[in-house]
Amino acid sequence: MQLFIDSNQTDLLKQKVFLHPIYRQTLLYYAKHQNIQSFTLIFKDKLDDLLKSTILQDKWLSHLKIDFQTSQTDLPEKSICHVPYGADTHFKLKNPSDIPLLRRKIAHQIRLKAMTPVAKHINKRLSIPLSKLIARTNISPNQITVFAMLWSLIGTLCFFMPSYYFLAFACFQINSILDGTDGEVARMNLRFSDFGKKFDVYCDYLTSILLVFGEFIGYYLLNPTPKTLVGSIVGIINLLLIGLAWLIAIRLRLTPDNFNDVEVICHRRLQQPKTALEKVLSVFLSISHRDFYILAVFILSLFGRFSLIHYFLVLVCISWLLLTLYSLKVCGELKKVI
Repeated sequence: MQLFIDSNQTDLLKQKVFLHPIYRQTLLYYAKHQNIQSFTLIFKDKLDDLLKSTILQDKWLSHLKIDFQTSQTDLPEKSICHVPYGADTHFKLKNPSDIPLLRRKIAHQIRLKAMTPVAKHINKRLSIPLSKLIARTNISPNQITVFAMLWSLIGTLCFFMPSYYFLAFACFQINSILDGTDGEVARMNLRFSDFGKKFDVYCDYLTSILLVFGEFIGYYLLNPTPKTLVGSIVGIINLLLIGLAWLIAIRLRLTPDNFNDVEVICHRRLQQPKTALEKVLSVFLSISHRDFYILAVFILSLFGRFSLIHYFLVLVCISWLLLTLYSLKVCGELKKVI
């Protein structure tokens, strides 16, 4: 890929945007999102030897093939200062004062892509300002994921202590906000990794399990009635059935290598339901989103509606089971196509 560097852009390229110099941010974006591994940087009129050596010695770019050329004519290729900040979206930097505007555009792009209204209008408005601050430090996205997970563990412990029962829901709401922060910092700092993506997904699943199991056991300790016990048993049975369904699917080799791909396909189908079943499942999908049900139980806890929370989470577990069965149905359809 060819990228053009004007004579007045060399100083701008050394400016840091979310910890990275602009040239590094641009090259890493193309490498990670468009799988481009070879670049030719074309300088107008004169080759800047200092910038050239800086780029070649950059350990973040050591896996890329980078060549340098000079040209006295304007070329039609993209300028290296057309910094990508979203899919097929670029921002033209002219001077260092444009950098704060670029940061706002990245934040806006993140908020636009939020999957749920709760994420877009509530969680992202809290997580993005925090992400902007963290992105200027050396804190990694994986470290944020671990920190968010700690709040889930603290919340689970609070379920077993009646005096701190309310704080459990607050801890999980903090986790929900921080859960968006790790991905936002990864985008802002271009610190993506396959391990980080999987680690985040597994921590999300573990958080959901800790929340429902902690609440089922904790609420029974708080209110040990037969009705409470039945609700807890129903919820736990649904979780066990989900695990059994996936175990059988894995044994029968019905599941793809990347479950996230199937999840995305299922969500897209249910966002535009065609059958009566899909219309019902679309309602359950709205209920089962982490952002929604964690915020819902937190708000209910503010009013002390712990009984309502208990049965609402039982409904969430039922929705997970129905969506799991639908996902396995989609897996079967995809396998037939393949």
